[in-house]
Amino acid sequence: MESSFNVSLDDEIEIMSIRVLNFSEEKCPADLTPYWHQVSQGGSRQQTVSFTPNITDMISQAVMSEWKQALASLVEHENIKALEKKYSVFMLWVEDIADKGPGAVLQNEHNLFSDLAITDPYDQVNDRLFVSQARTIVTRKTVFLLPDSSPSSSVLHQEDDRHEFISSLSALLSAGNTSIALAKYGNKTGGGGSIFNTVLASLFARNSQLRLEENTGIHIKHGPLLIEGDTGTGKSEAAKHLATKMGKPLVEINLAAVSETLLETRMRGSTKGAFTGATNKKGFFEEADNGVLFLDELQSASLASQTQLLDLLSAISNDVWISKVGEDAAKRKYDVKVVLAVNEPVSRLLVEGRLRRDLFHRIRDVVKFKSLNELFAEDHAHALLTLILTLFRWKSFNQPVSASDGKSIQVLSQLFTVYEERVIEKILCAPWPGNFRQLERFAWDLFFVLGDRTRVTNEIIDRLLKEEANRIPASFIEAQPINNEQTAPKIFSEVENIIKKNHFNLKASLPELGVYRLRTYNALKGFIRENRVQFSEGFLADSKITKIITSTIAGRKGSENYEPITS
Repeated sequence: MESSFNVSLDDEIEIMSIRVLNFSEEKCPADLTPYWHQVSQGGSRQQTVSFTPNITDMISQAVMSEWKQALASLVEHENIKALEKKYSVFMLWVEDIADKGPGAVLQNEHNLFSDLAITDPYDQVNDRLFVSQARTIVTRKTVFLLPDSSPSSSVLHQEDDRHEFISSLSALLSAGNTSIALAKYGNKTGGGGSIFNTVLASLFARNSQLRLEENTGIHIKHGPLLIEGDTGTGKSEAAKHLATKMGKPLVEINLAAVSETLLETRMRGSTKGAFTGATNKKGFFEEADNGVLFLDELQSASLASQTQLLDLLSAISNDVWISKVGEDAAKRKYDVKVVLAVNEPVSRLLVEGRLRRDLFHRIRDVVKFKSLNELFAEDHAHALLTLILTLFRWKSFNQPVSASDGKSIQVLSQLFTVYEERVIEKILCAPWPGNFRQLERFAWDLFFVLGDRTRVTNEIIDRLLKEEANRIPASFIEAQPINNEQTAPKIFSEVENIIKKNHFNLKASLPELGVYRLRTYNALKGFIRENRVQFSEGFLADSKITKIITSTIAGRKGSENYEPITS
């Protein structure tokens, strides 16, 4: 059979720039035959790569296979045959470089024939044939083709092997390697997992601000974790990564979607007949037993609801003792790692009395996630954005690898995006109030516009950023929350001054107090009552303020006391 390497060598360098390491059941397209390598646990056949935890090792196996194929074709070249006849040791030299690999050829490319005593200038120029093939193979980009399912036949079916593959891949990407990419085979249908989605999700998670790969110990410590971060900063993804790191399932609950009247039942579960319409149903903690429970938007839960959590959580333990509603039996113990999340600054929630301090003290670790624009202001921002866009490119790529028109290489080339100078900087400088969620949508639009092209030009990015700016009202971008560094005494002083300016008319003061989330009359009264020790004596001496405090204290006899905020 005639080898594909017999075509023009100059054309090979330009066209054949992709190799595939196939972890799926996909069949090899005709135009990828010389560059298609099936990954198996113990491959011995030609163009079969043995699976190892180190991705570089697998690529090296593929490189050596291609190199030996290339040399086998080169020795059939008319000029090389002439050298073989003219120099007796020439084929021994070819066998030597076949074992050493293309890298050795490139290291000695300017004196490649020095050991052969070739003096004829017309013979010496043939070293370029070996150098060009070596450079083509070494610079060829590698696509890892993963199944969009979890077949037992795949070497990545086992969790341990998959984890080591992900760790090796992540290390290469973090080092700035731009010659590797992921693609998926097939479209997932029905139940079961997706190896492609699992690997990609883990790569995203490894860039989470939770920094689990830096041995922070968060996944080992017992006790609740609180994540503070704006909407879209990746809190839920971080919880998923934590669960994966712990090797446990995740249960996700958005507290903003659970009404206060149902929260107790949802948390504790219920027994049949406990109340009208009650059925035997597991609560949050029972569902998350031996797992991770992610409770999002804690700031939306009322103080009464937070009290129920207070009674269940321990700062130093994952043990939760709880009984179902309507169950007279003793409480049962569940092993649950609780992860709480808020999308407003914890300091503000405490100052405003919307987060109980005693609940806050039951939390073992608090992690603050930066906004996307804050991350983009850091030194490593260029590398971070490039990596994120790379992952989004792979995630959005949904074209079949086996192109029927023989253009598989051109299709796979789309996985390797090139950015013109200043494109990345322009994206970094744009406002991203929606954080990663907004950036993901923007990236999808970018790759949709890009189509089958691989180069992102300044013209494309200028147009998309302009459309993005027109999409978001300027007032939304410019609106800034209360400064996180603002001290409690300053906030109380400003609230007091606004009320005084309005002659102690609380309802008239509300429009100006909205910035402090004090938008209702009852919220303002509660804020004054719970934090009365923070206000001046002159302010508290006003008859309207005195009435609020004294009437509330009298009416709260027998009710639960909320701990006031101190500066």
